[in-house]
Amino acid sequence: MDICTSVWMVSLENLKTHHIMGLFSRIFSSKDSSLPVSNFIGTDMHSHLLPGIDDGVASLDASMETIKGLIDLGYTRLITTPHIMSDFYRNTPEIIRGKLEEVREYLDKHNISIPIDAAA
Repeated sequence: MDICTSVWMVSLENLKTHHIMGLFSRIFSSKDSSLPVSNFIGTDMHSHLLPGIDDGVASLDASMETIKGLIDLGYTRLITTPHIMSDFYRNTPEIIRGKLEEVREYLDKHNISIPIDAAA
């Protein structure tokens, strides 16, 4: 690799780091505690919202309260990501889909409207 390529790669990495750090500083240095964390993100893609199948929430009530908190932060879509580990969490697609449907029905019953899907 020649010196020009090395300098360009370091500059690009510094630009990325500066952009990311600026983004985080805007989020976390705000004096306004009502600022939604997700006002530019919208989708939570790593949460454990399906009750009783991994180290996440233990009940439908806990799932609902956690989801209400995410909505309060400004999230508009959730993709829950339960663990699948053969020795600890023996989750199958059927288990995950079944719990996802339970959560969706529970949210609907309590008039909480947010798209929620699962990925693992």
